[in-house]
Amino acid sequence: MGCVFIRSLDKSNVEKYIDDILLIDDLSLGHYRFWYKENFFSELPKKWALSKIALLNNALVGYCIVSAYADNKAHIHRMSVHPRFRMKGVGGMLMQHALAEAFHEVVIEITLESLCDNHTANLFYEKLGFKELGEGGVNRYLFEKDKLSKSNKYYVINNKGNR
Repeated sequence: MGCVFIRSLDKSNVEKYIDDILLIDDLSLGHYRFWYKENFFSELPKKWALSKIALLNNALVGYCIVSAYADNKAHIHRMSVHPRFRMKGVGGMLMQHALAEAFHEVVIEITLESLCDNHTANLFYEKLGFKELGEGGVNRYLFEKDKLSKSNKYYVINNKGNR
């Protein structure tokens, strides 16, 4: 594999790579379809500053959509790597860049949701330092996000790496 570059996902990159984003999204997350084409263009707080794409020879191989919410918190909405490029460090690079950017932006906590039965993804998040939220943390998160889903696991990482 050649050199993978991580870039910001701004509106112009969404326009340029939307077909590739949708393909990767369908291959990876089609069973969990809550985002559609228009969602990738939607305005969310700090989304354009925090979201990232992974490029190999100018071809999109992964993306990570992040936005801010509440006070000094961010949420990873979507993260996916093309199946041909998994287990090669691309996902880790995307997440490390997204986390570093968010923590640089004075975010102190980042959340994400993952299906309980998505063991590979859950192990990946835990390896990065995310900790599963306990009941109190889930309730606080759901209150702040005004949502509820019992079929998901909820993770968090803080700017100290949960130390």
